Amino acid sequence: MRVTEVLSGEWAIRRRGHKAWVPGRVPGNLCMNLFYQGALDDARIPGNSPRTYWVNDIEWEWVKRFDVELEDDNLWMVVFKGIDGRAKIRFNDAPIRGRWGMADVTHLIKSRNELVVSFPRKRERRQLNRDGIIDHVFLIGSEDVMIVLMFTYAYESNGLWHVHIDLEIYSVREIATDCVITIQRMKDVRAEDIKLELKKGLNTLSRDVPIPSLEYWEPWDVGEQVMYSVKATVVEDGVELDTATDFVGFRRVEWSGNRILINGKEEFVRGVEWAPLDLFLGEVEEQKYLKMLSHALNSNINTLVVPFREKEDFYMICDNLGIMVWQSGGQVATRRLLVHPSVVVLPSKPKESTGTHIVSDRMFMRNIEFIRNERSVPGFVVTHKRFGEMVSSGRSDPRELVVSTQLLQARGLQREVEENRLRKGRIAGIVLQRFNDAEPCVSESLVDFFGGTKLAYHKLKQAYNMFVAYLKMKRMKDGSMQGSVWVVNDLGVEFKGTTLQVLLAKKGEEIEVFNTVMDVPKNSVTHAGDMRIPRLAKGAIVKTRLVSKGIILGENNYDLGSITK
Repeated sequence: MRVTEVLSGEWAIRRRGHKAWVPGRVPGNLCMNLFYQGALDDARIPGNSPRTYWVNDIEWEWVKRFDVELEDDNLWMVVFKGIDGRAKIRFNDAPIRGRWGMADVTHLIKSRNELVVSFPRKRERRQLNRDGIIDHVFLIGSEDVMIVLMFTYAYESNGLWHVHIDLEIYSVREIATDCVITIQRMKDVRAEDIKLELKKGLNTLSRDVPIPSLEYWEPWDVGEQVMYSVKATVVEDGVELDTATDFVGFRRVEWSGNRILINGKEEFVRGVEWAPLDLFLGEVEEQKYLKMLSHALNSNINTLVVPFREKEDFYMICDNLGIMVWQSGGQVATRRLLVHPSVVVLPSKPKESTGTHIVSDRMFMRNIEFIRNERSVPGFVVTHKRFGEMVSSGRSDPRELVVSTQLLQARGLQREVEENRLRKGRIAGIVLQRFNDAEPCVSESLVDFFGGTKLAYHKLKQAYNMFVAYLKMKRMKDGSMQGSVWVVNDLGVEFKGTTLQVLLAKKGEEIEVFNTVMDVPKNSVTHAGDMRIPRLAKGAIVKTRLVSKGIILGENNYDLGSITK
């Protein structure tokens, strides 16, 4: 049976060749561990980074000492889920190397052990040091046989889906076994029994299992996030020697003209560009991923563009929440990403579509409208500078700067998003740049470093609604407004007999100025009619509301200052 010991938690950090050490923790990064011990300023605070550069001139060692109860013929592996930076690893003074973060230490392990991870000096000294053990570390033991690697992914060939499974199995002796592979969702089970003659040492097994009937994984705004468990069990004479489990999902991505199809269904991208949740990924735990990804989900975002390699927890949560991840950067995308149905890889060297997981980034960039947060607001930079000068001279309250810039940003983003969503059918979607911050700072992000949402976030939530009515209005010389009303439906459902209302709201009262009953086709942009609104009183809000069978399906609102000439 398999035994797992967690080696994360308390470690020691020291300069190589020195006996003195400071407490550290794993997962973690060097700079933040030194900061917690008072040896360094917080490198995430703007202006502090140069004062941390001295750590680049030193070779640092991370040390973990631990005891193990040994048994005869046990296999032992050390598993690193994530290391940031170039590292050398030693186990009981012997260098170890492995594949996929796993190294064999069977012949090195003792009752009392020392694991050392060292990071060399930096060649480029004037840069922020992000070295660290950024994810958990484990020691895994097993008797006789151990599945040291299990890699699975789904693919489609000639109209039939398959699950590809790669296994690496280590054995201490020659043995005749059965390898039972089970692919299951609830009561739907498919199993294969493979006769396997294991030789002493490392053995490999590769298998493609056809899946004649299945349910697709789909984004949250289209359907369910169906995942299948894949289990491999090595058995000798009915006795289970070792087992490993993975997960897989089935989904297809295609281009049809300038439209994206997920499993044959049109999906308009309502996306944002995702930034690291911290300059130091070792500081990011599962709960922070859940909080920030829930913010994305609650604002009707269905797509994240990620230009760097995230931790495994991030991709697993996206699988479960149904958020698509368009992984750019090419080199940061590894084989492990193919496991996740939420991930579509955009290679750095564009080619034609090469399967269900890799799509030409030329098609993506050509058909997606990218919106820069600050550039979408006319006068934002000038206004920001003017208010900054007023605050520094004492002529204005800093809170006025916060309120005014957030209001300008919210209005500008609402306008940009609405104008581009009305181009549905001509573009495949929208990606808004800078959803979040990697450090505490003043920025144009929608969610700050601590998870606080800004006004623009709440405007985006309205503007990204899947079923919503927009106003295209102009202010006339007499102060009235004139224009048209449009309905955007991103759902694959037609809405018949839908009531569209335009209301003026002030001091809790609502006055209807436009009303029509209409049929709204699926995945469409529909012109609902033209209208004129008389001169508005100061502080009035214009609302649009879509109602079907007494249920409000979508609302949007505009303040007086957001509609200009």
